Amino acid sequence: MRPDILNPLFAEVEALKGVGPQLAKPLARLGLARAVDLLFHLPTGWIDRKAVTELDEADVGRIVTVTVTPTEYRMSGSARAPARVVARDAAGNAISLVFFGGSSGWARKQLPLGEPKAVSGKLDRYDQWLQIVHPEVMTPEEAKALPAREAVYALSEGLTNKRVGALVTQALARMPDLPEWIEPSLLAKHRWPTWQEALERYLSARGYLMGDSDPGGDGAPNDIFHVCRPLHPDDDGGGTPAAARYDRERSV
Repeated sequence: MRPDILNPLFAEVEALKGVGPQLAKPLARLGLARAVDLLFHLPTGWIDRKAVTELDEADVGRIVTVTVTPTEYRMSGSARAPARVVARDAAGNAISLVFFGGSSGWARKQLPLGEPKAVSGKLDRYDQWLQIVHPEVMTPEEAKALPAREAVYALSEGLTNKRVGALVTQALARMPDLPEWIEPSLLAKHRWPTWQEALERYLSARGYLMGDSDPGGDGAPNDIFHVCRPLHPDDDGGGTPAAARYDRERSV
């Protein structure tokens, strides 16, 4: 029988704020039926964003966030041709913001001439131009709230990284303060975090990637592996699809 202390984690996803029948459907397609499943829906990777005030050739290939002012539209009459918006940063460096497969009206609406906007995306070079294809467009104030590192999750139709990340944050808040099952002396020797700390660090993008080593400790890849053990289906009697899937993947 499952201990009562675990009940908040085994609540159905509909108990989380913002989850109704419509959102529960794509979550179910991923096997995310309960709050605990979200905890074990580990990121598949990360997006590292670099906030800059000026465009720099050295950042080509990186994802950058910069405030620019649109100065010119370069639209073609062909529906197949991309819409291009020329913009300049605070130092006057030019960049081409490129949009494929849409009407020029959308680009004009997102990037009005003379109005500073923050854009974020992979900085590339095409011909003589620095460019970002399909940048995220926001206000400079909104850009300040962008995380420097953003988790990337496996998704299903109807879900976004932002939505899944918000649900994971809610699931983290439901984690009980469980006793540590590893001997304190062993934790101290290897400088391992507790399972709650390891999970929080990983899901908040402050931890290390799967298979990386902890610069300050030993055996770090096992930390995330051990995170899955307290609520493993064989231990709680209730079954957690995401934890079971993770365990199977690690055993291959």
